[in-house]
Parts: sequence; structure tokens; C-alpha cells
Amino acid sequence: MKFIRPLVCALFAGASIAMAAPAAAAFPEKPVHIVIPYTAGAGTDVMFRQVVPYLEKELGAKVVIDNRPGASGNIGNEFVARATPDGYTLLVNSINVLLSPMTQKDVRYSVERSFVPISRVVTTQMLMVSHVNTPFKTLPEFVRYTQANPNKLNFGASGVGTPPDLLAEILRLRVPTPFVMVPYKGMSGAMADLVGGSVDFTFTSSVNIKQFIDSGKLRPVAVTGEKRSTRYPEVPTFKELGVDITPLDAGSWWGMFAPTGTPEPVVRSLSEALARALANPELVQKLAEGGYTPTPDTPQAYTAQLQRETEIWKQVVPSISSR
Repeated sequence: MKFIRPLVCALFAGASIAMAAPAAAAFPEKPVHIVIPYTAGAGTDVMFRQVVPYLEKELGAKVVIDNRPGASGNIGNEFVARATPDGYTLLVNSINVLLSPMTQKDVRYSVERSFVPISRVVTTQMLMVSHVNTPFKTLPEFVRYTQANPNKLNFGASGVGTPPDLLAEILRLRVPTPFVMVPYKGMSGAMADLVGGSVDFTFTSSVNIKQFIDSGKLRPVAVTGEKRSTRYPEVPTFKELGVDITPLDAGSWWGMFAPTGTPEPVVRSLSEALARALANPELVQKLAEGGYTPTPDTPQAYTAQLQRETEIWKQVVPSISSR
């Protein structure tokens, strides 16, 4: 009996530990921090703040937005790349996260080495818009004016290597159009100066753009995509106008990333929760009003997409970088 009693106690203790282990490994057990590498009020920030309450419901935990702007998004990108890989510090960014290491010097991360792709979040068409007082109304007029008046026009972008910058540079590459770039920490600053008239044009998917077009302060010029935008059906696509803007012809995307080393079950849990959140009809409608289409992926599918795009951009970027 003296031997049996300790044995029984040990068995119960072992069972308790075994039962407690899954609970200890449950995710998430505390708030999840999402780093947005742009200013509050910028397009990426506004878009993902709409997603947050739905993601919180699916995760069963609080989601905290952490804005870390600067260096064309690289301050926030590098912060997450160095974070503890436990699923509690994540990045939401545009195609910028893929392209910055190719287009800028001294970038201390790469998607392949530094991040685990969790899922795409949304995609959107990009619109070329100009201030209403610019000396052109159409893309052909823009081309003729810039060629006749080199570097007289400027455009605003949220830094080098961001989608607006790259779309402008692809346009410059495919249709020689000399103009000047004005870099900003985020698109909110670029949009403010565009509306104010100190910037001539930009490329944007901002959720706030429609009010300025409707009020006559800004003029839409062209849009990416195979088809015209349902929000701006009167605006022709670049393809219609005979301008090849591959690989941004489909527009831009935003995705979610975790630091390399994040456990696979945690990545899967985050991906599945995000997919459920993005399937909510109420959220789908809210995002559609801003011109966004939810496009969640599995981690495997998103990784494959990024690998394909990386190969395409490796062919395009050297031409842009030599400018």
C-alpha cells in the first residue's frame, strides 16, 4: 500500500500535467499586436482597422494596431522581422514588403528570410488621379504634356518601392514620361498635398479618394485591372489605353506576415481566423465601399504567390532602379 499510494498520486499528477499542456499551448492567450508601417489614417491603417473587430471575434483575443511609419515602411517591416516569433507581433503591409529589399539599399530583411506569410488580406485596383488644375485630363494628354515639359509635374508616393512609386516608375519605363517624385511617410500626407494642389498626381487605392473626385477637387485619369472599376466606371483602364503596366496590371494587395520561426500551428490558426473574419458579409460590404476585395489565402498558397511575384519583379526592378 505504501508503494501503491505514491504511484497513484504520480499517475494523477502526470495526467494533470498532460491535460494542462494543451491549455498552456493555446493561442492566443494575450493581445495580438498588428504593426502597420504607415501613419494612422493612411490607406493601410484605415483598411485594416475595419478588419480588427471581426478578427478579434474569430481569435477570441484583443487585436492592437501599432503604427510604426517611416523609411517607406521599412521601420515597421524590420521591427516585426526582429520580433519574437510567437504570433503576438504581426505585420500587415502591401506589396511594399516584397519590393523594398529589391529597390532600396540597407534594408535588413527579406520576405524569404525574415517572414512567414500568413495570408493575403485584400486586393484593390489602383487609380491614377490628378489635381483638377493640372494641364491634362486624360492619360494621352498626360504623356504629351510630360514629354513636352520634362520634370514640370510631380507625383506623391508613400516612399520608394511602394505601389504608387512602382506604378509610376513602370509607367515611366513603358511610356517615357519625365516627372518628379515627392516621397511621404504615408499616403495620407501625399493625398493632403494632392488635394491642396502642391502635388500634381498620384496612384492610390485610398478609401478616402471618392469624396474628392465627387467634389471636383481631383480628377481620375486611369485605373488598373482587366475591367473598369465598378466605383469609377467612366475611367478607362491602362490596358484599354494600350499601356502595359505588368506586373501591377491587376492592382495591389495587402497581406499578413509573422516573423520567421513562428510555429506552424500558430500561423495556421491566424490564417484560418483571418479567413473567417474576411468572409463576414458585413465586413465584405464595408471593404467593398472602400474599393477592397477580401482575398484570403492559405499560408502555402500565399507563399507560392509571393515566390512567383518575386521572380517577375527581379526582372522588372533592375530597369526601374537604374533610373
